[in-house]
Amino acid sequence: DETTKSEWKEFSYRGMAERDVSGVPATFNEFLMGLLDTGEFLIDDVVVLQNPDEEALSLLQNGDFEGDALGEPPQAWRVIGNHSGTVVTDPADPKNQVLHVVASGVQAFLHDHAETTFADNTSIIDGFQYEVSFRLKWLSGSSQLQNRLFFNRLANTVILDVPDRNGTPGALNSQWESNA
Repeated sequence: DETTKSEWKEFSYRGMAERDVSGVPATFNEFLMGLLDTGEFLIDDVVVLQNPDEEALSLLQNGDFEGDALGEPPQAWRVIGNHSGTVVTDPADPKNQVLHVVASGVQAFLHDHAETTFADNTSIIDGFQYEVSFRLKWLSGSSQLQNRLFFNRLANTVILDVPDRNGTPGALNSQWESNA
């Protein structure tokens, strides 16, 4: 169990929402994220801002998971397909609640990821500037988290920090039993 060796890391990026080459409009007003292979991570303080340098409009609802019941899926989020998620206590701060996501496979375009609709179904507007930020903590498996606004707007992949020393080859470890 290597989960205690990783640490929280903050991520933030900005960009302009633009249609991809297919020209498909932003039909759904959502933020999506998922691992690019099997794994687990914790996420907290998810924020999406529209026009961050002007009168910034905060688009996400329940990005801090504080009002959710422990052990239950987060309100206003859909964690679907081969991704599942429950709200847990932050191992580094027992007063804080975070989302624990487990992926049994790669995230997909229309399924197999976590997603949330913007508050008041606020539209994604092509040509507007957006800022996305969140805190992540790797637990196991894949260290690549793909995240985006609907239909590949502001598509981004972050690499979670993985501890340098994983496992204990040839030595006793936290999973050792005298007679497995």
